[in-house]
Amino acid sequence: MEQVYSCGDCPVCKVLGDLMLLEAVQSRTLFLRCFRCEGAFESPMSRADELRPVEALAPQGFVLPGPERIREAIDGGWGATVMVSLDTDWKARLGPGLRAESAVEPPR
Repeated sequence: MEQVYSCGDCPVCKVLGDLMLLEAVQSRTLFLRCFRCEGAFESPMSRADELRPVEALAPQGFVLPGPERIREAIDGGWGATVMVSLDTDWKARLGPGLRAESAVEPPR
């Protein structure tokens, strides 16, 4: 089952919003998105005034990052942890930007 990884709390929503680890389709860069405010951030160290629309960081959509990219985030100090297993409801909540090529296995 696919899993969504969290990299901490949203700087806007504080403890009410988890930052989900995602990967932009076109640039293949990792970024974070808050479920609550739906803002996007370039890193878990971003400040509230650095909130961007998801489309600015992933104009062609996004995928759930694969094991190698998750490992890169963890090794880079992003502190990625499993947030939730992804079911149909969570996929709907991720919105139309989620592309089908996401296939995630937990890092080893």
